[in-house]
This record gives sequence, structure tokens and C-alpha cells, in this order.
Amino acid sequence: RARARGLRDGDLIVTDYVDDQVLRALYQQARLFVMPSSYEGFGLPALEAARCGCPAVTSNAASVPEVLQYAPSTFAPGDLDEMANVIERGLLDDEFRLQLRHAGEAAARRHTWEQVADRTVSACTRLAAGHTRHHAPRLLVAIVGAFASGRDERLAREIAAVADVECFSASVDRRPAGRRQRGVAMLGRAVDAWSYDAIVYLVDECTPAAVLDAARRYPGVVWFLADPAACPDAAELSRGARARLVPPGAGSPDAAASVAPFARPAPTRVVSLDDLDAAVTGLVELVRTG
Repeated sequence: RARARGLRDGDLIVTDYVDDQVLRALYQQARLFVMPSSYEGFGLPALEAARCGCPAVTSNAASVPEVLQYAPSTFAPGDLDEMANVIERGLLDDEFRLQLRHAGEAAARRHTWEQVADRTVSACTRLAAGHTRHHAPRLLVAIVGAFASGRDERLAREIAAVADVECFSASVDRRPAGRRQRGVAMLGRAVDAWSYDAIVYLVDECTPAAVLDAARRYPGVVWFLADPAACPDAAELSRGARARLVPPGAGSPDAAASVAPFARPAPTRVVSLDDLDAAVTGLVELVRTG
């Protein structure tokens, strides 16, 4: 088809895929970049050309003209005469080429990753503000503990009122009744530990080693059901925790953790087992804001 239009061998080169280094060199050596697309989600190649200092002309379809925001550089993709005219000007008209470079430089400054991210966040904020009611999705929470008494089961039941709960028990002869449950050894092996919004570790003076090992491998929210000073490996667990819950009267919540310089200490909330509603609310807030 190229020969039928009067082009000679070598006048048209179809490169197929090229890596980023070659693509950058092509942009930098080209006299003009032409993007005649009928549809694009954005038009990133035109911006890439602009970033490399190559004058660019594009179709006026879909989102493509938003890249350069310079109407004289556009043409209707179905109008071959108009396309040819804009391409000819882009190749031969020095004043027009200078304007194309200015438009490209402005686009490169306007469409940095930082500015695009800022505009995206701003748009999402405006969208959220337009809704008078917003329902956050239910959290998916893994609860890891001994489950050797009714206390851990009671905590799981309270959390299940506001979140989808899966329990991992360290007790061989006791499993949480009436809900999805597995042994601790399954976490990270048969079950993806990172698929949860949070992993909550129930820790007290008698916490099994299997629970402590899981907390080290897959950091989450450590709920100290007793004073951290009485719990095994409390300092280590606190350093790696995503967040902590501690009982009233436990002293300084950060006393058990030695925080490295410039590190952000784990958010901590004081909660009481005598007020489980408030305790679970505190847990959910830590998960959603952490």
C-alpha cells in the first residue's frame, strides 16, 4: 500500500516493539510525532514525545487533544486532507514548529506524576463530597489466638458483628464454634495472610508460641489482653505491630516498644474488656486509619 501511494523502499519503516531506550532515541531524533488515533484513554505517547522535545500533532478525538491543549496541533482523524495539512505545517513551518514545542513543554510541566496524582485525589475528594451518605465496606479480619477459653471466642463474636471474621486457633482440641476457623499453621500456607484488611493477634501471659511466631511473620494488630509487661516477647511484637490495643493501667503504651530512630511508633489504643463495644470500635478505627 505504501508503494501504491508513491513511497519508496525505506521511506516507511514499521519498527514493531522497541524498548524504552530505543523509543526515547526515536522521539529525540524525529522531526515530528504524529498521533492520528480515533480513541485513546489518555494519549501518553504524545506526552512522551513532548517530554523528549519532539514537536507533536494529534487527532482531535476522545481525550487526545487534552494532552497538548493546543487546538492548531489537532486534526480530525477521518479527514485525510486536514491531517496532511497539519503534518506538512509540522514539518515545514518553522513558526508552527516553535509553537508546537512551546505547547509540548507546557504539557510536560502540567502532566508530571505529582500533579496528575494531586488532580486525581482532588477529583475523588469532590466526588466523595457529593454523596451525603457513605457506607464503608465491611472489613475482612483474621483473628489469631489460643482460643483455649471462652474469652477469645467472645472477642471474635463481638468483632464479627462489624466485620467478616476468620479465626485461626492454636488449640488442637478447641476451635471457635459457629464460624470459619482454621489452625494457626494454615496462615500463610493454605491461606494468603495478606488477603485480610487486618490480622488481630490475641496476646496474654500464656500466648502459645505458634501465635507469637505468626505475629512475627505477618505483622498485624496486637491486642494485649494483659499488661504487656507480663506478656512474652511484648517488646518485639510491639516493634513490628501495625497497631496495638492495651488494657487500662498498663502504664505507658509505648513502654514495651523500643522504636528505631525516625520510625513511626505503632498507633496504640487503650481498651477495656469490660466495654467490648468501645474496644471493638477502637479496633476498627485503628484498622481503617492505619
